[in-house]
Amino acid sequence: MLPPPETILLTLRLAGSVPARAGRELHAQRVAAQETARGAATETEAQAAHRRAEKVFFAGFDALLDTRTVGPDYLAGRRWRRPWPASC
Repeated sequence: MLPPPETILLTLRLAGSVPARAGRELHAQRVAAQETARGAATETEAQAAHRRAEKVFFAGFDALLDTRTVGPDYLAGRRWRRPWPASC
């Protein structure tokens, strides 16, 4: 359960629309940052470092979602004819 001021953002993607390798790399970076956070001098510093690791992961994943490495691009380069005369 989240504390009252916190919110959850849910993003749904089609299977395979996020490159698996990029997702694994982001996850590995987050796990490494969280492990480093556990070694902080105080509990407050550890919580702050853990939260920072989560934010960095989210920002990286959000940037990954904004890049379209796969998807419905099969019509992107096609020029379309108007189905009606140009004078309309």
